[in-house]
Amino acid sequence: MSRILNRKRKYQAAHDNQGGRCFWCRERVRYHEGTLDHIVPRAHGGSGRRVNLVMACDPCNKTRGTMSPAEFLRSPYLIQKRAPEPKAERTKQEASAWPMERTSNGPTRRGTPSPGVPSSAPDAPTATP
Repeated sequence: MSRILNRKRKYQAAHDNQGGRCFWCRERVRYHEGTLDHIVPRAHGGSGRRVNLVMACDPCNKTRGTMSPAEFLRSPYLIQKRAPEPKAERTKQEASAWPMERTSNGPTRRGTPSPGVPSSAPDAPTATP
């Protein structure tokens, strides 16, 4: 019974320390869907102590098997899984329509005054002493 409680504590600590994300791919993992993974695999002399345990998603843990951390970080599986998804290509029409400008008040449509910023048009009345 104490082994089960100890394992639950280790899992809870790994989940909390990693913010609910897989140690390897950084994807969100629900509490009940994650697995405990040994950073240094037991097959390579790794221990079952907390410092050697991390939470991993099931696909990463199964794919990693007994690979060392360096081998797994260079594996095509993890490289592809961590690659950013390509941004959707915008059409020329979308890209040229209403370009945005950065101002001190935040993004503004070009040609539209920012709220609270006086117009600098030459015909604007100015106060003369």
